[in-house]
Amino acid sequence: METALFGKHGATETLRPGTTVVLTSTVGPEAARATATRLAERDVLTVDAPVSGGPARAANGAPLIVVGADDEAGGGRGRCLRQGAGGERHRRRDRRLLDRTGLPALVLAFLMALTLRAAQGSATVALITTAGILTPPPARADLSTAQLSLVALAMGAGGLSVSHTNDAGYWMFTKPTGLDVASGLRTWTVLTTVMGLIGFTLTAALRPLV
Repeated sequence: METALFGKHGATETLRPGTTVVLTSTVGPEAARATATRLAERDVLTVDAPVSGGPARAANGAPLIVVGADDEAGGGRGRCLRQGAGGERHRRRDRRLLDRTGLPALVLAFLMALTLRAAQGSATVALITTAGILTPPPARADLSTAQLSLVALAMGAGGLSVSHTNDAGYWMFTKPTGLDVASGLRTWTVLTTVMGLIGFTLTAALRPLV
């Protein structure tokens, strides 16, 4: 990586300011930060996206890629996540549907985060999208800080649940332990779902106390 970027005839000799370099090498965080700092001196952005999993996962088309970057280097990925649910128009529609359910905020937070987590795999996306959609109902209900904290905990419990084949964490558990897909669903998926249900149950038990 050092030679490819900064050596003789390296990439930095021709990179224009504002260009984004994606680092896919599995180097340590210190090396990645040092490289990003040197590239920033040339007004070049950096995305750290190490690829792991070895030849077996590569052959199966299932490498693990962990991406880290600020909003500028990531092309506004954070802003895209905050938009969630397809934009403001869709969020308004979703909020109207939620208002019609009549369900308590705790239940809505848990079920929505759980559903989104199961559908697309990322707990981060599930939580950010749920928070964006659910913000108005708790605000109208004039919930206290403690009650809003319980809503956040219910969202976290939902986001923890139903980790399966579309979640990187599922593969990080099943591959090193030698479990096949079916065994992973019977163990890891059930475990995360039980953990989420326990978390929600404890959160709901605290609701009458705050």
